[in-house]
Amino acid sequence: MKKILGLLFISSSIFSMQLDLVKSDEKKIHIQPTFVFVPSRLGSVDLYHGKKGFSVIHENKKHKIESPFTDPMVRSITPEQLKAFLNNGRLSINQTTDGTFLLKANTRTVGGGIIGANIGAFLGKATVYVLGHGAIQIAALCTGPAYPATVLALEGCFAIQIEAASMGGAIAGGMIGAVTTGPV
Repeated sequence: MKKILGLLFISSSIFSMQLDLVKSDEKKIHIQPTFVFVPSRLGSVDLYHGKKGFSVIHENKKHKIESPFTDPMVRSITPEQLKAFLNNGRLSINQTTDGTFLLKANTRTVGGGIIGANIGAFLGKATVYVLGHGAIQIAALCTGPAYPATVLALEGCFAIQIEAASMGGAIAGGMIGAVTTGPV
């Protein structure tokens, strides 16, 4: 009889621990794997969000992601804000060599890429042209009656350099335009 009561006591205490785990997990939101990037070296990792922040289950062990290791963008996010964020963003999990888990937020910008590159290239080239030739015009205006000769002389000396610089401006503007409007 004592053995049966002992087994009942042990099994009931184990059962109550399992119930506590279920209760604490009821308030957590499981984030679908399609919204989470996990390096293949980590294997299967489940990400959860609750009142106390983010946690992961890795190799059947629960690990809390501490606040300093959580991206500031999602550090104190509410469940409603998290759902809105996941419409245009993703979360990525990584692990340091000492076993600490890191959470990073990655947003995706919606845009055209090639259209942004063309607009950026045009704006970059035009900006350098306006600045270069505008500086020549201002310098020539300062010479008074010698304006026509000054403009011709300065344009003859600096037109090639302005053109080369404008190509650099077009490349830089195109890269910026492509990155800011292209898919991530």
